[in-house]
Amino acid sequence: MSVGEARSLAKLDDVVPESGPLSLPRAAAGVRIRAWQEADLDRYAFWLRPHQDWYRWDAPYEPALTAQQLRSVEEHYRDVVDRKDGWDWPEEANSGPVRRAGVADARTDELVGTVSWYRRGPMHMGVSIYDPDLRGLGHGTRALKLWADYLFSATTQSHLCFATWSGNMAMLAVGRKLGFAPARHTPRRYVVNGRFYHSVVMAVAREQWCSV
Repeated sequence: MSVGEARSLAKLDDVVPESGPLSLPRAAAGVRIRAWQEADLDRYAFWLRPHQDWYRWDAPYEPALTAQQLRSVEEHYRDVVDRKDGWDWPEEANSGPVRRAGVADARTDELVGTVSWYRRGPMHMGVSIYDPDLRGLGHGTRALKLWADYLFSATTQSHLCFATWSGNMAMLAVGRKLGFAPARHTPRRYVVNGRFYHSVVMAVAREQWCSV
């Protein structure tokens, strides 16, 4: 979960309203995308703590979430589990698809990451696999493919994008595997550990995605 997403979850105003996430492709080898569950809450709170390794790759140039921001996120997902159907719908009815879902181990059903979307011009999506022991196994690639399938099926978007930085070689490789191509490149945008890195936006067109 990027810091920017935690601060602002924007509404989408040009999507086809859907009656439920029935169009969500639920599983691929090793992972499944599912609604939030009671058992996820403590685990998610644990992975959001600032010391976690995944923050080294997910927008490390952003300041860490404050204690108040962490509490707000935790309270939001408590509400999703307690008062909704476990799907994190936008606050306004019919204003977009599920905005964040759990990525679970297909065998144990344990939460291992999340997928999400947010609005920054075109629809941007993201994936995070939190446990460092599970990275490099293809979970992020499979989860992002399932999520892109869902977002294209649930909206009228002509393109889907994701934003990253040139130091996150794993995310860039995921994009290339799935057919994403560089759409925007800003040199020397971020400073991480005293070094400059580029910002990179990668995109894929609906026609290209649906033809694969």
